Amino acid sequence: MVGPVLTGHVINLRRRTDRKARFLGWNGGHGVEWVWHDAVEPDQVDRADRALVSPDIDASDAEIAAALSHRRQWLACVDSGRPRLIFEDDACLRQGAETTLAAALAQTDMVFLGCNADAAVVLELPDRLFAHVTYGNTAHGQPGYFDHFAHQAPPVPPPHLHRTYLIWGLLAYALAPAAAAKLLAECFPLRRQTVALFQHGRSMQSCAVDGMVNAALQRGSVRALACFPPVVAGPNADSDLNPHKNEGG
Repeated sequence: MVGPVLTGHVINLRRRTDRKARFLGWNGGHGVEWVWHDAVEPDQVDRADRALVSPDIDASDAEIAAALSHRRQWLACVDSGRPRLIFEDDACLRQGAETTLAAALAQTDMVFLGCNADAAVVLELPDRLFAHVTYGNTAHGQPGYFDHFAHQAPPVPPPHLHRTYLIWGLLAYALAPAAAAKLLAECFPLRRQTVALFQHGRSMQSCAVDGMVNAALQRGSVRALACFPPVVAGPNADSDLNPHKNEGG
C-alpha cells in the first residue's frame, strides 16, 4: 500500500475504545491518515445556550451532543480554509474508495459518502429526473460483511455524485469550507424543522442534526451531493444516540 495521501477526521467518544479499535480494523489498511477527535459527551451539553439549542426542542442530551460534535468539525473546516473528510466511528470504507474520497474533496459542496441504509434517499438524476431510493440493510447483519466490504470487495467503477434533497445520517461526508459555513448558519440553534419525505406528500418534524441538514438542503440554502452507490457503510443498529437501535456492538 502506498503511504497515506488523504486525511480523515473521525468523531469518537473517548470512552468508546471498542469502536475506535473496530474502526481501525476496518479502515486501517486504506490510504487515509486517520485523525481522532473527541465527541461531545451528553453531560457536557448546555441546554441554556440559545446560540446552540432552542428552548422548545425535545431532543435528548445525547442527540444534542452528536450535533455539537459535528459542529466542531464544521468550525474546524471553516477555520482551516480547506475541505475536510469527516467520519463517525461506525463508518466502514469500501476497499479501493480513495479515488472517490479525493473526488469528493474537490467539490465545492457537501458530499455524502454513505448514509443510514434503513432510510430513504432522494437523488436528482440527469434531465431533472428524481429517484426515491431505499437501500435496505439486511446484508449488514451477515457475519463478516464489513470486513469483506473494507478489505476484499471487488473493484467497481467510481460512483456517480448526484444532488440529494433527502438523506439521513452523517456517517461519512466531505465538506468544503463554504458549505461548512452555510451549515453552521442554517443548522444552529437546533430547532424543530419540517422535513419533506416526498412520497405521498408526507413530511416530518425533526430537531436532530441530520434533520436540520435535510431542511437546509430542501430550502436550497445548502447544496449536497451523494455517492451512488455509497462507498461507506455502517451498522445502523449500532447507535450511541438511540438505545432502542443499540442491538449491535
